[in-house]
Amino acid sequence: MHSSDLDEVGQIRSFSSSPFFSAFIYITAILCCVYNFLGIFVLVFRPWVHLATNLGFIGVIVFTRYKSPLERFNARFAYVVDFLLIVLTILVSWYYARFYEDLLYRVAVPDFEDIVVSSITILICLELSRRTIGKGLSVIAAVFLAYAFWGQYLPGIFHHEGFSFRRIVVFMYNENGIFGSALEAGATFVLLFVVFGEFLNKFGCGEVFIDLATGIAGKYRGGPAKIAVLSSALFGTIAGSSIANVAATGTFTIPLMKRTGYRAEFAGAVEAAASTGGQIMPPIMGATAFVMAEIVGVPYSTVALAAMLPAILFFFSVLVMVHCEAVKSSLKGLPREALPSVKKLLKEKWAYLLPVITVFSSLLIFNVSTARAALYGIMTAICVPVLARNRDVRFRHFFDALADGALSVMGILASCAVAGIVIGVLAMTGLGSKLGNFLIQVSGGNLFLILIAGMLLSIVLGMGLPSTPSYIVAVSVIGAALGMAKMPMLTAHLFIFYYAVLSVVTPPIALASYTAAGIARANVTKVGIEGVKLASAAFIVPFMFAYSPALMLQGTWGEIIAGVLSSVIGICILATSIQGYFFGSLNIVQRFVFFVGAMLSLYSGIVTDIAGIGLFAVCIFFSPVQRRDIALWASSLAQRRRESLS
Repeated sequence: MHSSDLDEVGQIRSFSSSPFFSAFIYITAILCCVYNFLGIFVLVFRPWVHLATNLGFIGVIVFTRYKSPLERFNARFAYVVDFLLIVLTILVSWYYARFYEDLLYRVAVPDFEDIVVSSITILICLELSRRTIGKGLSVIAAVFLAYAFWGQYLPGIFHHEGFSFRRIVVFMYNENGIFGSALEAGATFVLLFVVFGEFLNKFGCGEVFIDLATGIAGKYRGGPAKIAVLSSALFGTIAGSSIANVAATGTFTIPLMKRTGYRAEFAGAVEAAASTGGQIMPPIMGATAFVMAEIVGVPYSTVALAAMLPAILFFFSVLVMVHCEAVKSSLKGLPREALPSVKKLLKEKWAYLLPVITVFSSLLIFNVSTARAALYGIMTAICVPVLARNRDVRFRHFFDALADGALSVMGILASCAVAGIVIGVLAMTGLGSKLGNFLIQVSGGNLFLILIAGMLLSIVLGMGLPSTPSYIVAVSVIGAALGMAKMPMLTAHLFIFYYAVLSVVTPPIALASYTAAGIARANVTKVGIEGVKLASAAFIVPFMFAYSPALMLQGTWGEIIAGVLSSVIGICILATSIQGYFFGSLNIVQRFVFFVGAMLSLYSGIVTDIAGIGLFAVCIFFSPVQRRDIALWASSLAQRRRESLS
């Protein structure tokens, strides 16, 4: 994606800041949140009414707030068109809510009105997604629609029997398409947890997370980069997207890293990689974990526990690489007087941790519903200022959190509606199962080759998308193939989710890296390359848990401990190989040997673990530089130990 494309995404109209339109958008966003809370917890509207009303809110807010491409030519004409689009969005939403049951009865022979309304709805959804998150998903959906219309002319596995125009558009205008599981997930779990994240920010919890990370990691060598990793892990798990995480924490961590001595490209890459990892870090995982739990049909606690160790391994690898860079560059930590006291922070601001603890305990201990856990978290966040007694929170902050939460989730909801089109085409044409059969045939049933194909497709399909619709689209296309390869369903979905999330840090459309590069004032391409290097462990971890269920806490305690130890050693070797430093700089041969040793250690099995660690040890043994530096380090460590005891 070129910079000119990025500039067109999510552009806010200048007049939306005027008193009238600003108030209109603000009130509409609050009403959207209030409606959803009432609809989920109090009035419990019928699903088709609930989803149709949400589509209406999306249309009103997006077509009012975001720029139209027509404004380049004639602004007044663009405003008129957008007003008509708002009216049409309200009408098609009302039509679906009012005639849902009639539409079911005449799905085989739809009325002319059904066909017109369905066609308009598809076009509206494509434009909503394009304005809020860019043209990537809209183009993908358009390609899938084209396949539904003309796939009968394609040869081989892509051939289908053909469908009429009316059947295709009406099929998309129901619970199998636009108003399906993707939009339902977005309008419940995702919306609630994005609003929850806004309450945490407005009421000061996000600041406490950053201060806590600063106090824990700031004193160590290269501390600012380690602050970025920890704060992004803490903040990212409640943020709705990796890009939002970069924008929120990067404005503090990136300048701090640069002042300490880190290269601008490396500083931006650290923030991009760590913020991306926040989406795979329990307890909340950017709300996508709850969508996954619903699709897979398991309790959320099962997803969170399965994702815990792989996420910790990812952040551990980033910390090791950051440390190697700091040692190479002879960087120091921050002075102690500049750091907040962790003990004092926990004593004075312990209440700010309660909302996350409330959500986590509600889900894992008390087994309440996902939506109700989010509600309890929001209620706890509202009580935090009262308990903490050290933050000036006004009544307006409550409404600001509701409005900002609704505005933040608009792009996700719009993309979920468009993701429903992709899902609908797959269901109608059977393309998902065809792709699965094709991959099985081409790979000869080899799981590794299928995983490689799944990784590449997940990254490509997720480029430029928020994590939730990215995962939904990718799993709709790739999930069948992994299922046919006999991979457990939860493992397959977690595998796909990892790569769908990593697409935001993978060039050429590395949106998290682009955002970080802007803050760091660094070259976008260099930040993207550095970001991929730092996130390299995340590209390998899914293969690890695909072959080693112990990393998902499945198996005996002995298997789990052995799997974790070999993984930690393998990731350390991998990190030093990529950074080219292990008690001194590594030459190209050593880096290659380290990389091979890391791959062997990361592959599940006693023989490969011993071979990988052995290869690493032999390489060190035959290197006088590394032996000397290790001896000096051990001597220095012993000296400091003796001084501390005396």
